[in-house]
Amino acid sequence: MDSEQAVKTIVAPDWSTSEPMILFAWLVEVGDVVAVGDRVAEIGIQGVSRDFECPARGVVKQRLVTAGSSISAGDVLLSLSLNEDLHDSSHPMSD
Repeated sequence: MDSEQAVKTIVAPDWSTSEPMILFAWLVEVGDVVAVGDRVAEIGIQGVSRDFECPARGVVKQRLVTAGSSISAGDVLLSLSLNEDLHDSSHPMSD
């Protein structure tokens, strides 16, 4: 088995807003297994928030932004490990 782990960084979306975005809240913890489409954070502008869905499957390795922080499109929000055991009954693997 390869000892190197593939890591994917997840970046803030470009929602074409002239106002700075805010990461209001994290909906995942380090170590959580996430699937494509899982809600991982609430992001928005002052007074309006939207769910940010994960674009990849993996295990949350690191959250790189603190809740309440201002963010810009393309800022790295979190990193996922793609090679860890993804067994989790809430996200059955299907290939």
